[in-house]
Order: sequence, then structure tokens, then C-alpha cells
Amino acid sequence: MKRNLYIALGDSITAGYGAPHPHATFVYQVSQFAHEQGLADHTMIIAQNGWTSGDLWKAVNVIGEAIWNQTNMITLMTGGNDLRRLLRRFYLPVSGPVITPSVIDRVSAEFTYNMDLLCNFIHKRNVPYVIVTTVYNPIPHFPIAVAAFDRLNTVIRMLAEDYRFTVSDVFAGFQNREHQLIEGYRNGKFEDLALPFRRPIHPNHAGHARIAEVIKKSLRGMAPPLP
Repeated sequence: MKRNLYIALGDSITAGYGAPHPHATFVYQVSQFAHEQGLADHTMIIAQNGWTSGDLWKAVNVIGEAIWNQTNMITLMTGGNDLRRLLRRFYLPVSGPVITPSVIDRVSAEFTYNMDLLCNFIHKRNVPYVIVTTVYNPIPHFPIAVAAFDRLNTVIRMLAEDYRFTVSDVFAGFQNREHQLIEGYRNGKFEDLALPFRRPIHPNHAGHARIAEVIKKSLRGMAPPLP
């Protein structure tokens, strides 16, 4: 059976939140590029708002093997919600105990465990083109978040290297440009996340385009030239 499917794995960003219309999502732009390059003719999105790496791991396990056998390309973007649930403890005290080094260690260990499961699952399916993205930090002026996102992205890079997947550095693509690329960006501090609505988390139109460009750049380095 010919492999001609692109599967986009992730959370709300992969699901298209922040994009002004469906054709502005990074997944749509990447799928168009994949079609042009002869990598995939069809796209499946496995992503929902609020999903953590654990939620995504549960979701991939209900997809039948016939689907994976048709998959030629995967993008995997996860981890942002793992950290956002941790950071909620600053502005929603009822959501859990205060953040301590041991709490951060536990969240990091849970993410590492789930990410390793995801990567191992994908690796066993022998998908030819697998891109794992780093995660941008929506509050770059909050030291705890800076350290937490750095730790998360280190895990992502380490596991991608272990499984010989390609890393698309979305974090670097957003760094120092957050005000241009994140919908509703204000001060880059944790207080911004305490807003009752329109929290500055998701990429805007330009942000989705930036993610797409970073991924397409990786694909250009992976894909054989068209005849």
C-alpha cells in the first residue's frame, strides 16, 4: 500500500487555534507543501485543545494500523499544555500546590515518559518523514517559564536525536519575535495568562506561517528532489 498520508499530531496549535481561517493554519500550509513535493496527498489531524503529551499518547493508540501503514509523514508538536497546567498554579491557587523543584521534576519526568512513548510508537511504524518541533514560550519574561521551556525543549531534542527524527526549532523561530507571532501578546509575563479570556498562548496568522516555514525548511532538507 502506497504511503501518501500526512498525520499532524499535537494540541490546540496543531488543531488550528489562532489562525484566522482554515487555510492559514500551519498544518494546511505544510500539507500543501507536502503535496507539491510528492510527500503526501492527504492529511489527518490528531489534535485537540488542551491536550497534554499524555492525552496525545492515548489518542494515537486508538488509530488503526491501516492508517499508520499509509503514513508517509508526521509532525509532532506537544508539551506546551504540560507546562501551562503547571504554570496555572501561580494564578489559580486552587489548581494545585505551589510550584516547587520537586513539582517541576515530576512534570518534566511525566512529559519525558509520554514523549518517549510517542516517539517509540512512531519509530516502530517506520514512517519515512518524521518532524518533531520544539515549543515556543508565550511568556518569555517569566524566569520560571524560561527555565521550564528550556528543559522541555532539551527533552524534545534529546529524544528526537535518540530516535533519529528531524527537529524543527519552532522555539528559535519565535524567540524575540513573540510580540509579532502570538495572538494577543502583551507583556510576556505570567500575569498575562491570568486573563479570563484571550490568553496570549496561540500563534496568530503570522505565527502559523512561521511554524509552517520552519517545518518546510526541515522538509526541504529531508525530501529527495522532485524529478
